[in-house]
Amino acid sequence: ARTKELLEYTGELYEELRKWRKDKYIEEGYYNAYVVFNNRELINIVMADIKRKEDLIKVRGIGNKKYNKYLYK
Repeated sequence: ARTKELLEYTGELYEELRKWRKDKYIEEGYYNAYVVFNNRELINIVMADIKRKEDLIKVRGIGNKKYNKYLYK
């Protein structure tokens, strides 16, 4: 039961991140959503143990540039 709940949560979180990414790439005027974050980076965010916003910078694929541009606000 715990595994099923975890999979549902991570699936929902992943979909929310995909929607957020779509909004960002449209807002920024990019042609492709992967410029903001690729699928692997979104999965890394979902799978990471994020307790604070600052923990996001430690996620593989999120460097200072992406952190400051999309996540620091």
